[in-house]
Amino acid sequence: MLKNIFHAKENWGRNTGFITLLVIIFADSIGNGMSQVILPAILNNLGGKTAWLGTIIGIQSLLGIVIFLPQASFIKKFGEKFSVRLGILVNIIVYILYLFNQQIFIATGKFVEGMADRLMNSSISKVIYDQTDGKNNRGQMRAYMDSVRSIGIVISPAIAAWLMRFSIQIPIIIVIIGLSASFVFSKKLSGMVPGDVPFRTIMVGIYSFIEVLISKKSQCF
Repeated sequence: MLKNIFHAKENWGRNTGFITLLVIIFADSIGNGMSQVILPAILNNLGGKTAWLGTIIGIQSLLGIVIFLPQASFIKKFGEKFSVRLGILVNIIVYILYLFNQQIFIATGKFVEGMADRLMNSSISKVIYDQTDGKNNRGQMRAYMDSVRSIGIVISPAIAAWLMRFSIQIPIIIVIIGLSASFVFSKKLSGMVPGDVPFRTIMVGIYSFIEVLISKKSQCF
């Protein structure tokens, strides 16, 4: 049985695992909110079209349906902690690529960012479901997490727009710092990985995810 990181008798606001999840969600929402302002601005500076950003998001939604089962298998195989940390690390790399102000990096980065967010959010949702119940205030916890996510998405575009008056790179750097901090905090997510499996390299994670995706796809034909 997995060690429960959430204890019913403890105050939710003082629970390390709960606070860690809030930090991760807030950092990710800040990145999502700022990218809504940053990416169109970069494309405008490069003379590119911003309309295809919506197309990329639409493709992400369609693929999200296709890869749902492979993604669930991946999370089950490697655990929630590894999946959450993998999603954060991928997003850090994506925002570093945004610093180069290249259309190809924006296109591929926005696509990869969306897939990494799906992996991370699915893992967090699974943690909530597995580690809580009605008596443990599952609804209250989800309300806190949704509130934190909403606050990040609401305030971050305004902050990004103000910072871009000085440099378009500044909000990107802030997102990278925030994600890096959440990656460090994510080490505290103990008890979320079967057998306490240690965190692996990003290449192993990506290769394993592709392997599971291909195997599932071959079973459909």
